Amino acid sequence: MRYTGQVRKRLIIPVVIIVIAAGAAWWLLGHEAAAPSKPAGGSSSKTSDTATKDTFDKTQYSLTDPSSIWVIVNKQHPLNPISYTPSDLRDPNVTLRVPGLQEMEMRDVAATALEQMFAGASTAGYKLEVSTAYRSYSYQQTLYTGYVGSAGQAAADQESARPGYSEHQTGLAVDIRAQSDQCSLGSLLRHHAGGPMARRQRL
Repeated sequence: MRYTGQVRKRLIIPVVIIVIAAGAAWWLLGHEAAAPSKPAGGSSSKTSDTATKDTFDKTQYSLTDPSSIWVIVNKQHPLNPISYTPSDLRDPNVTLRVPGLQEMEMRDVAATALEQMFAGASTAGYKLEVSTAYRSYSYQQTLYTGYVGSAGQAAADQESARPGYSEHQTGLAVDIRAQSDQCSLGSLLRHHAGGPMARRQRL
């Protein structure tokens, strides 16, 4: 009897080990099958983000060429040459404050975009007009000198731009206003996405 009991113990121990091993294997295989598969190289969202970044060419247009639509012009970045004049100025086919003035003109690409914007505004019930657009180097010089004479150098540098330092000289900038004083353009812009850009300080 003692011998038989020892044999049973020797048989039970390996069987228990086999059962435990089989159960562990079943548990691991089940969890691997239930886990969502991941695409090679990372998640799809990361792949999509990378693809989006790769499709935007930050060097497509120059930031310094005065004829570039991305040119940066402000108080720290003058045009080069400083007396630059666009070669494709034209009147946009919209309502102009003073038709016939050169200050109503814009570069062709900007004029086309403005026409689309005004058409959209008209459809929405808003009547806009161009207040001023292109300003030549000499015109900006006269404007800036007038500010200096009336308010002093420091105030002029706050309220205006020196000739060669104005976005208007690129032919890409425009000031717009409502055709009628009965409509507050400022109120309109504050409630639309384009407001912060269109409300920029007139220079």
